[in-house]
Amino acid sequence: MATASASTSGNWELLKRDLLTCPICKDFFDDNDKKARALMPCLHSFCEECLGVLIGGRTSGMFECPMCHNKIIIHEEGVEWFQVDFHKQSLLDYLPDDSRNRLAANWRSQKFCTACDNHPIAESWCNVCKYLCRICSDSHKGMFVFKTHQVVELTEEMERDLEERFHEKMCGEHQQEMNKVCITCMEPVCDLCVESFHVGNHEICSLTDAAAESRVLLENLTTAVLSQQEPLRQVRSNISKDHTMIQKQGDTSIESLHLVFEKCHTALRVQEEALVSKITQPRSQFQKHLIDKRESAELKLMQMGSNYEHVSDVMDKGSDIKVVRTRKEIEPTMNEISSWVIDTKPALQLRNLRFEHQDTELQSICDKIARLGNVVDEVVTIEKIGQAFKGYTSTINMKVSDSLNNPLSVLPEFVQFQVLDPSQQIIQSTVSNVADGKVVITYKPQEAGEHTFVMFSKHDPDSKCKMVIDVHELSVAVEVINAKVYKPSTVKVTIQKVVDGRECGVESRVKCLMSSSSRESIPCEIMTFNIEDGLYTFRFIPRSHDMHILDICVGDDTIVRRQITSIIGLTAADVGITASCGLGLVNHKCVVDIEKSQQFTEPLLYPRLKNPKGEMCPINIGTSSGCQSRWHFYPTIPGTYTLEVYGDLNEFYELCTLQIPVYSLNFQIYKKSAFSSVYDIIVLAVNENQEVHLVSDRHMLQLQVRNKRNQVLESSTVIDGLGWKLNFACSGPDMCKIYTRTHSSSEFVEHAEVFRILN
Repeated sequence: MATASASTSGNWELLKRDLLTCPICKDFFDDNDKKARALMPCLHSFCEECLGVLIGGRTSGMFECPMCHNKIIIHEEGVEWFQVDFHKQSLLDYLPDDSRNRLAANWRSQKFCTACDNHPIAESWCNVCKYLCRICSDSHKGMFVFKTHQVVELTEEMERDLEERFHEKMCGEHQQEMNKVCITCMEPVCDLCVESFHVGNHEICSLTDAAAESRVLLENLTTAVLSQQEPLRQVRSNISKDHTMIQKQGDTSIESLHLVFEKCHTALRVQEEALVSKITQPRSQFQKHLIDKRESAELKLMQMGSNYEHVSDVMDKGSDIKVVRTRKEIEPTMNEISSWVIDTKPALQLRNLRFEHQDTELQSICDKIARLGNVVDEVVTIEKIGQAFKGYTSTINMKVSDSLNNPLSVLPEFVQFQVLDPSQQIIQSTVSNVADGKVVITYKPQEAGEHTFVMFSKHDPDSKCKMVIDVHELSVAVEVINAKVYKPSTVKVTIQKVVDGRECGVESRVKCLMSSSSRESIPCEIMTFNIEDGLYTFRFIPRSHDMHILDICVGDDTIVRRQITSIIGLTAADVGITASCGLGLVNHKCVVDIEKSQQFTEPLLYPRLKNPKGEMCPINIGTSSGCQSRWHFYPTIPGTYTLEVYGDLNEFYELCTLQIPVYSLNFQIYKKSAFSSVYDIIVLAVNENQEVHLVSDRHMLQLQVRNKRNQVLESSTVIDGLGWKLNFACSGPDMCKIYTRTHSSSEFVEHAEVFRILN
């Protein structure tokens, strides 16, 4: 009977909960903003506040009923359009206010079974079915289908935990379960949030999918974060070592400083005591002498006073007999006293006892004390350890500065360092001081493996800096493809290191520096590269056909040097060069015109000129315009001159050769007739073999005849079968000379021949 009553009471409680509370916010309906309003056509009732949230301020459209998911039409009046559920509102009148508040508080804190239709009060928790009443809990324990379900008793602590989880899952705006996630905003949302706020381009997915993706991401982030633990522990350990080192160095320095100044204090105290002794000793002697004189004077005064009183007393009170007897007794003493010679004059001496010092000497001592000692704070920092390869020179870059980061000029004397091979044997290394506090240590490892660089202070060997250097074997192959002077040429470089028996490229970017045998830098630009395989292609333009030097650099370190000798020289056909020359005459300007192909701007051309005897002759490189150049020279003897054109001033390679014949001029003079004053001069060009070359082009050579007054005689030119002929007239006796010039010269050349005109 009692059980039936309790069950009835429980059902009545559930009935009141279902009828009188809003399904969304679980609050009691009231007559204010919690009025119950029924939806059409499903008739589910919600309070006005929650219904307003569902509508979201809209005046048209539709929304879903949270209970049955039917589509509900929104009207212009909004919430006011829905009818008040008077049946539920009237039931509230049967509950007093205090009873209504008490029930609401109990229902909010009470949990009800979610596994059965009656929804009695829950007593346990299932990891699958959630809240269970006593009957459902017993069913879970006895049925095979619930074997995998884990059921535990519902305690107050668990209820609080489940309550927190429940509220965490509920939307604070709509009081619905948040079962979706807006990826755009990365926020969990409920269905009403999706319809109200996260519309448009917002990407929505299920909470389960978002949680799974987030778990994977967070796991990866956690792994990445945990990977930083060991480096941070190492940093912490290094900081502790550095802290201990600087503390120890500071304590040692302070102790040394105290010792130095204690020596100074001791020396000052000894000197002070010596000077004080020089003052106190004469002072004490003189004071003792004065005290002795004072005691002697006082003793005499006492003796004099005593005798005087005795005599006066006898004379005043004594009998005659006593007076006579007193005379006998005291007369010698009184005579002695009266005969004393007392020197009342002051001492005839001046005494000045004082301490003297030289202010300049004192200031000098103070200045020396001020300069006594110095605090040196030198900092040596390892800036970079270059990649190291077996058999190749490697570098370690360090920075030397003071505590204010001002660079020092040399590596401090206290710094000691060693480079150790895998067997901990010391490798020879050298130090180079560079400007701005840069120091470079170079060494050449002779085997692959883990090497160690150790730097420590000779004053404190325990303070060490250690760096591990991985030394790998290195293979380098250089292939030069069709290298030709002043032509774009290709060099292929394969540079690989051996790691765990496998060849791979080095991590740093490889670059090449090219230079000629005269150390002239030649641009070398990278064309293609594959860092993983260590394959690089570079392009350069050789400056000569002689040896070039290729420095292969990994990062900033030059590790490989190769000599390139397979460079083909250019020919005149490559450059498209042509050379031409006019008439060559001894002592006359001889012009050579050089022309290159329009497509070939390099190289710069240089001449070498030899006379018929094979001797080098000077030649003037004149003006250049584009691909055209004009040179000239002055031949001194007749014969064939050889002009060799080269493509480089220092690294000669011949492009073309030009043979230039040079003649000397001979003149023959004839008189027209015995009675004529007209003369003919025939010009003959003679080579070194005295072979005659007729000069027939009047534009190549110009002649003048001048008398002894250097006046130009009127003349005319005639070209006939004999060659070039000059006619001139001379009316009287005279001494004439011939002057010539070629078309390329602006000045006339005087010839040595003198013609005597007799008529």
